[in-house]
This record gives sequence, structure tokens and C-alpha cells, in this order.
Amino acid sequence: MKREREKAYPCSSRQHGQREDQVLALDRGICFLSADPEAEHHELALARAKDPAQKTQNVQQVSFKVQNLDDVRAFYHRLQDEGLRIDRTVTHGIACSVYFYDPEDNRVELYYTTPYKIRQPLGQHIDLDTTDDELLAFAKSFEATMGPPRGAQHPVG
Repeated sequence: MKREREKAYPCSSRQHGQREDQVLALDRGICFLSADPEAEHHELALARAKDPAQKTQNVQQVSFKVQNLDDVRAFYHRLQDEGLRIDRTVTHGIACSVYFYDPEDNRVELYYTTPYKIRQPLGQHIDLDTTDDELLAFAKSFEATMGPPRGAQHPVG
């Protein structure tokens, strides 16, 4: 079964330098890809649609990185003002994000990368109207409970 999964999902191969938390996410239907996994957890996330009625079946989300939490916060308020549908606001420990749907029902993530190293997947609700210090302390708290990523995996074979 594992070999079949690796053929169907080539991103599960440890030959691509993925960390174990990235590979284990496949059991949850998520595949994280990064050109530099030590610097950026993922630049592309492939995932099964959660809801069969979801219009977008092949692209789970498109993500955009911003420079600071104020950018995430300002965009979040702009989304609210424009009346766009907000999916969720979360910390992944490694990032603080707002997820929303564009007018064509595509899911979009806007995120700020934190300096913390936390095994994925993780998504805990955050209130973007709290201070940067509070958001970052909450994100950092998962280092103790989730542990750091396990590092790059060695090639198979």
C-alpha cells in the first residue's frame, strides 16, 4: 500500500528532502512541497477537497506570503469591509494566516511566517485583533506540545 501511495503521490517520496511531518500529512490527504524545506515549510500544498460540493476540486488553496502581521491584519479587515467570505483565521505555529474565498470560490491563504519550528499539520484559531506579541506567543506555545519538525529525510534506497 505504501509503495502504491508513493507512486500515486510522488511528493511522498523522501527523495525530495521532505521532513517527516510533511510526509505524514499524506495520511490526512495533504501533500506539502517546497524547493527549500529547511527555509520554507511549503510553497505548494496539494490536498483533497474537504467538501464534495466544493467547486474547486484540484487546487486546495493558493497562498501568498506577506512581510508582517500588520499586513495579514490589514488584509483581513479589508476582506471584512468588502464582504468576502472568510474561511478561518489560524496559526500553524510556523505561520499566522487568514483563509478566504475569492469571488470565483477559490480558497486563498494570506500568511506571515513566524520564526518557530513546529511539526505540521496544525491549525488553531486566532483572533487577528490581538497584539503581535500575543499572536506570536500563542504560535510559539506549540513548540512544546507539537515539537519541532524532524528534519530532512534521507533518500529511500
